[in-house]
Amino acid sequence: MLKHKPIALSVGLALAGTVSVHAGQDNQPTFSANSDVLNVHNRCIVRLSDDISKFDVEGRARGMVARAQAAGNGAAAVQYTYKHSIKGFTVNMSCDQAQAAFGDDASIMRMTPDAVVSISAPPPGKGPGGGSD
Repeated sequence: MLKHKPIALSVGLALAGTVSVHAGQDNQPTFSANSDVLNVHNRCIVRLSDDISKFDVEGRARGMVARAQAAGNGAAAVQYTYKHSIKGFTVNMSCDQAQAAFGDDASIMRMTPDAVVSISAPPPGKGPGGGSD
């Protein structure tokens, strides 16, 4: 199970690039986010089989979304595609809706609800590292 954590972290960090973090006057973080991040609860990351070519990812994603639209999810759309660390895409529908619309596709490894990932700054005087004090 440990080999899956770097994949989830890399996807999370790629998605976290849409959130801005700034230090306020009291040195506490302040956050700003666009509407895409605020709607993260209504998205699903669809991971495809690793043996699919990176050149086929977009076509498969469009095909699966077309199936979702034909099944009554007219607003379904591909939000992001992943072609390097993992093969897959993010669709703007819940994983339950995606499972019902195209979950029987043999090229799907798993579906995971999208989420916002945040990283806390270390306390003052403590540097990075993670070692013992």
